[in-house]
Amino acid sequence: MKIIRLCTVLDFGGLEQRLVNISKVEDEHEWVFCALGNGGAAATQIEKNGKRVVLLETEFRIPSIKAIQRLVEFFKNERPDVVHTSGAEANFHGIVAAKIAGVKRLVSEEIGIPNQKFLHKVLFSVLYRFPSYVLANALPVGKYLTEFNSVSLAKLRIIPNPVELSSSRTIKLSDDPEFHILTVSRLTAVKNIDGILRVLARLKKAGKAFKFTLIGDGDHFQGLKDLVDELALKDLVDFKGYRGDPFSAVEAADLFILNSFTEGFSNALAEAMVAGIPCLATNVGAAGDMIQENETGWLVQPGDDEGLFHKLRFIFSLDREILAKVGQSGKESIRGKYSLQEHLHQLMEIYNG
Repeated sequence: MKIIRLCTVLDFGGLEQRLVNISKVEDEHEWVFCALGNGGAAATQIEKNGKRVVLLETEFRIPSIKAIQRLVEFFKNERPDVVHTSGAEANFHGIVAAKIAGVKRLVSEEIGIPNQKFLHKVLFSVLYRFPSYVLANALPVGKYLTEFNSVSLAKLRIIPNPVELSSSRTIKLSDDPEFHILTVSRLTAVKNIDGILRVLARLKKAGKAFKFTLIGDGDHFQGLKDLVDELALKDLVDFKGYRGDPFSAVEAADLFILNSFTEGFSNALAEAMVAGIPCLATNVGAAGDMIQENETGWLVQPGDDEGLFHKLRFIFSLDREILAKVGQSGKESIRGKYSLQEHLHQLMEIYNG
């Protein structure tokens, strides 16, 4: 079976890391990883894993006639058994091109809760009639698809992202008197790292000792650095930039924070949990399924600085033995639910439909 996985770009991010993980699989199928735009870290790693990468390097803003033309030509030349599109731009152009090219089996996937205006809601409600299945990586994403994009329950499938378990390593709690906090994230507005920094400034004034490590890059990088200076946190915040394997750069962490306004399935949160780091996340996307309060981590409401402040003060007060127990419980829960093998098994059932 020839399977084309189509996304918008193959640089870095949660979807890109998932495709990298899938590219490690050795099976009888021919996997082709295609991006409408350019490549980068993910494309390089997929090629190292022995899989073919195709970068169309075309305009992909909706709508792009050129992207549709390039995809139609590509699909006709490749003659795939399955085309699996992921993300808004890939879904839009991929669905249209696949129908024109006569692709045998089409699967489309929403990777998060989109910020769609009325016209796009209507547009995708029409487009999602054509794939055999529409996938979501978390229940809230699936709920959005049914309520706002008119995806039928018969066509909808919830398939959580896989977590690469074989290469994971346990990250210990720090031995320092400072509390070590970690975030791995795109530096964009939706991740609300600004909120973390504002709360950390309050904790500093309350006499709490901590270090905050931030791994990632994005269009808010400079703005966040400026905010760090404004809040007098420069000596307490360490910007590490983008890392292809972010958790390999972490020796110790007492807490991982995901403070997003919205999420689908956060790979970074899952990878932090499988590394044994105690985790605090906003109750968005799949986080509520991944975390049981005070057992496998902690939850706060999105955009609630006051709630985050009080939750962090509580976590700071916990003994290291309790933190270690929460981290271990989180690790065991992720290992039992989100393996790559189970993810592929669910995909193959849909591909073979």
